[in-house]
Amino acid sequence: RSVNLTGEAYFEVKSDQYHPFYVKTDGLVVKATGTKFSVMAYEKSAIRSVALAEGKVAVKTVDSRKMEQILYLKPSQSLRFDRTNGRAEVSKEDIYKHFAWKDGKMVFRNDPLSEVASRISLQYNVDVEVRGEQVRQYRYYATFQNESLREVFDLLKISSPFDYRIENQKVLPDGTFSRKKIIIYPINKKTN
Repeated sequence: RSVNLTGEAYFEVKSDQYHPFYVKTDGLVVKATGTKFSVMAYEKSAIRSVALAEGKVAVKTVDSRKMEQILYLKPSQSLRFDRTNGRAEVSKEDIYKHFAWKDGKMVFRNDPLSEVASRISLQYNVDVEVRGEQVRQYRYYATFQNESLREVFDLLKISSPFDYRIENQKVLPDGTFSRKKIIIYPINKKTN
């Protein structure tokens, strides 16, 4: 009972303490004996996360220096692990936001715009660049389902002083197109 994961997945594991279920990623190994949890481990990101809905899990982290630590999560806890510096944070929160994607939703609960932008990038398959440290720290409580990309940004900017622009896709040498890019910037500053 073992899977290797790159990306994001939600698991509901049947209880069996004699045959644990393992999720292995680059930087994390999650051991579950009967539980509901999600794991996020995208290849291009140094951040790994685990969110626990029910049961319990043990998480072994391994940073870029091969330093290991084992952490235990309880229901409604999430783990955020940065592989580059070995920093692991466990927090108690509304963990539904970590696996709302499986229900076709994006849920934010006091999340900074930098994290909102990361989730939008994954959900809409676009690149999102946030310019300005203050803008990156704006926090959001929101739930989106079925909104277009432009509708999401128009709703977000209602509560914060930023604007955005969508850059045209470029034709690549092989005839395909680059990913769409959205640039978020402070409303009181000019951009290039």
